[in-house]
Amino acid sequence: MLAFFPAFKTRQQQLIKAGEGGCNCEACCDIGQLKLKAIAHYGQAVIKKVRRLEELAGTDVILAHRLLKNKIPSQEYLLLTEGFYRWSGGLAGLEAEVYEEAYEDMGAVQGRLYFPDTSALEIPETRRFTSLAGIMAGLKLFPKALWRRLAHPKAYRNLSY
Repeated sequence: MLAFFPAFKTRQQQLIKAGEGGCNCEACCDIGQLKLKAIAHYGQAVIKKVRRLEELAGTDVILAHRLLKNKIPSQEYLLLTEGFYRWSGGLAGLEAEVYEEAYEDMGAVQGRLYFPDTSALEIPETRRFTSLAGIMAGLKLFPKALWRRLAHPKAYRNLSY
């Protein structure tokens, strides 16, 4: 499961390099800000069919969904619920931080937190525009990008384009 994190960073870096010199849309410019959070839970689920789709249902599915909206202050982590931790034996050789989240209708849920060692991304010093379409898109988006940067200076403090 920890292999998700370097694979995510590798793909993120590829997308940043692929976008250099081309697209200046908000999504492409914000690729470097994406973070990965993973949750693993062991429990029971019911598969129910709704028209042509299959959905997972049950208390454990609801719990896993609620754990996605937790109070963990980190931007990148792997959270194993206690049930998954016991079932899997945890991640050999790595220290885990004990974690607990309380829910009104489900009580306290315990788990183990792992914080993967993720490498920093290489974000280009400048964004090059090599096509006429890229230049035109950049000119159209410049006022919007400038406004975002002025309105939310903390979000753009460590970014360079």
